[in-house]
Amino acid sequence: MLRRGLATRRALLLREFEIKGRQEPKGAVVDVAAGYLRNYLMPRNIAVIATTRNIAAAAAADTAAASLDPLPPRTVVPVARRPYSEEDNLDKYHKGINPPPYQEPKPRKGPFRKRRNRRP
Repeated sequence: MLRRGLATRRALLLREFEIKGRQEPKGAVVDVAAGYLRNYLMPRNIAVIATTRNIAAAAAADTAAASLDPLPPRTVVPVARRPYSEEDNLDKYHKGINPPPYQEPKPRKGPFRKRRNRRP
């Protein structure tokens, strides 16, 4: 009886990921099972099928990202704080935010009694 070999596909990783126990970098082309690529890697946007078009697009995206100038560092200026005053009291302006404290329910008045689950 003839057996077919395992169906493998070449996958282009879109981000760093561990495959077969090895940490593979972003942009690496790896051989994986076709079902693993189709059912796990592609729906989670971890990899795409490694076609010449996809490999060229990934290389172009990497060069475009490398050509961007990093943002210049910004200086942080501390802001002077004013002293605390009574106007800063949040309860004065936000009275209805906190719910009222829990109160026990009032007992019922009248000829009520507990019903029991009985069979007729």
